[in-house]
Amino acid sequence: MNYVIDGEEFLVDSTPPEIDKTYGDPYKIDPECEAWCESVALPEEVDDCKHAICTWWITSNTSITLEAEDEKVGVDKIYWRNLWFPDNHEICDRPPQIIITPGLEVQQDYCYPGYYLQQSYQTDGWHEVDGDYAELYKPEESCHVIEYYAVDKLGNGELLGNNCAYGVENCVEYYWQCVYVDNTGPEAYKQRSW
Repeated sequence: MNYVIDGEEFLVDSTPPEIDKTYGDPYKIDPECEAWCESVALPEEVDDCKHAICTWWITSNTSITLEAEDEKVGVDKIYWRNLWFPDNHEICDRPPQIIITPGLEVQQDYCYPGYYLQQSYQTDGWHEVDGDYAELYKPEESCHVIEYYAVDKLGNGELLGNNCAYGVENCVEYYWQCVYVDNTGPEAYKQRSW
């Protein structure tokens, strides 16, 4: 009696890709917030803390890199969108971090889709990039929101946060960060006293 064994391996993947955002030089982080993150966050969470809650400044020459990784089937695409708010800079002004105590009011953080999507903004829409790497720049000097997510080759989108990307065919949740683009140097003046 002869036997033929045909072995196949099937992978089940319902996990979306993970995506990281990094800034090239030049950039600046609110030093008080940066120090706060370094004092309260675990060492491996300091960068996440700074990206989540601190005010950032970059220039139009600062590269913004999005890199996605999917352990099973690979990354298919990265999506990103730029929104800028030339008349509403409060969106990028992150409030100082405070300890939340019952009964105390907490300052409003305007860098949140539930708020900023209700404001007047400009955008050139969602950009689709094949693969696991995207590099972008922000030419407009203003307060910006960078929104982004990744999808793997089975269509699994990144599931993080509680917001669904507006105008996306298959609703996936996404990341965002508010950042100032500042290309203007300080003004210098000399005062004479006679």
